[in-house]
Amino acid sequence: MKELKKRLMLTLEKAVHNHKKMWMQLAEHPEWNKLDLPEWKCNGGDIPMPKSYCWACEFAQQQRKRYESKGHYCNWCIFDWGHREECKEDSCCSSYSPYVYWTRSKHILNMLEKTSLSSEHTIHNIKKQISHAAITIMNLPLNIQYFSNNTLVTKIKKDTIS
Repeated sequence: MKELKKRLMLTLEKAVHNHKKMWMQLAEHPEWNKLDLPEWKCNGGDIPMPKSYCWACEFAQQQRKRYESKGHYCNWCIFDWGHREECKEDSCCSSYSPYVYWTRSKHILNMLEKTSLSSEHTIHNIKKQISHAAITIMNLPLNIQYFSNNTLVTKIKKDTIS
């Protein structure tokens, strides 16, 4: 059992590390989409894309399968999206999520770049909003609801997230 927990923690640690790295890149390059990351195999890199292009989704899906849960894998998300009080759904796709804000801002940027009516100032401000949303996502706290009995999660939270 200890070996299984150790393997689980390494997977969790890797998921957190990859999540932070991915969102830092997206903050630095607000014109990129998640599919544009150079490390993906489809872009010449050596990393296969995770489920939904998201390391938290990949880890959540593994946990759902591991525990043979019938619920949606979003219930196993390793991050706390910070809006349990506002709505029953606490995932990246709820309307309160910084991820939804990021995707909507990306859509606005794409529309503005296709028109001749948008100013450079407006585009610059939208890119700043996209970068800010990406940094917010990068710095999400761990949702330790499902991992609270494992002391290594506390270590990861202190060492990796802070």
